[in-house]
This record gives sequence, C-alpha cells and structure tokens, in this order.
Amino acid sequence: MRDGPPALLDVGRVRALRVPTVGVLHRDGAAVVLGSMQRVEDLEPAALARDGVAVLRRRGGGGAVLLGPDDCWVELWLPCPHHGEDLRATACTVGEWWEVALAALGVAGAVHRGGVEGAPQGAVACFAGLGPGEVTVAGRKLVGLSQWRCREGALVSSVIARRPPRALARYLAATAPPTPALEDAACMEDVEPALGAPQLAAAFTSTVRASLPNVRVTTSLPG
Repeated sequence: MRDGPPALLDVGRVRALRVPTVGVLHRDGAAVVLGSMQRVEDLEPAALARDGVAVLRRRGGGGAVLLGPDDCWVELWLPCPHHGEDLRATACTVGEWWEVALAALGVAGAVHRGGVEGAPQGAVACFAGLGPGEVTVAGRKLVGLSQWRCREGALVSSVIARRPPRALARYLAATAPPTPALEDAACMEDVEPALGAPQLAAAFTSTVRASLPNVRVTTSLPG
C-alpha cells in the first residue's frame, strides 16, 4: 500500500458520460474502500493480507467502507444540469430516492437532513458517522453516501451493507482513531434479511427513473 491504493473508478471516463447513469458495482472478493482524503495508515496491512482483502480508494470523501460481494454498492452519475450547485441538496435528493425505494420494499427509512454527526469517527469509518442525505432505519444508519463533484457533474456513491458494518473494525489499525459508533450501524440482515443487493439496486433505479426518465443503467462503470 506504499504507493497508494488503486482507484475504485476511472472518474476521467465517468465524467465524459452525458446522461444520468446508475452503475451497479459488484466485486467477487472483499475490499476496503477508503475515502478520498483518508490515510492509508488507518488500516492494518497484516489483517488485510491475512484475509485477502483488497484496498481501493473512491473520489468521494468520508471514511472507509468494507465492501463484500453481497453488499449493495451503487454509483449515480448526475451530469450537468441534472444536479444542483448545493452539495447537501444533491445528497438529500439521492437520500429521498433511497427512502422511496426502500419503502417500496417494505422498509421504512428516514433521510438525515441535518449537518454531519460524528465527523471524527465518520472520517475513519463511513458507518460510524451520519451525513446529509444518508438514510436511517429506527435511528440506525443503513444507507451511506459519498459525493464527488466536478464541473461536468456529481458522482454520488451509495452503499447498503448486507452484514454488520462493524466487521470493518478488524481491519483498522490500532493507531487509528476509535469508532465506537460503528457498532450501532444497521445492515440488511437485521432490517430485512429477504432483500438482496439486486432487489435494492433495482428499486433504487426505478425510483431514479421516475425523476430522470433518460437514466442509463450499467454494471460496468469504467474502473
């Protein structure tokens, strides 16, 4: 990891897309995805090597996410003029789409519309903090969001964990800041075990299409 982890996506190619695009990502193995400004030193190399866990970096901010094959990871590219200038408003719009999508599947969520809560913990582990647009179920964070913006548009990453996000803790270095709130995050196993990533992604895509009829769906965003 000395030279830095590889990028999750080739954003140079993503930003050339001219229509709204939902990218449904899938990995055969586990990976820890770091936020754009996060220190690699927050991770424990020996633990990652022991379990064969890859390390990637996204362009959006925030803390690390442990991504497994059964998790729902969706990238939403909103080219200009399909997103507003306000970062919080864009996040809340995406959160509202998730709220509607989850409701269609029988899960009652709530969009967080306030400021960032638990920022120091969230800078280490995404699910230990709570930011605008993120969705909670019974007060526990279920949908994590991260956003990257450029002059061509905005890329909003969403993740819903299949299993408890606290599993990330085994890959955090002993020198990393503590993240006790990570224990309280929700996952689909405790919210609605019958729902899988394909159903979640399909419901989200359908909801986005109701607002953006020209949205394109792909499983192969440039990496």
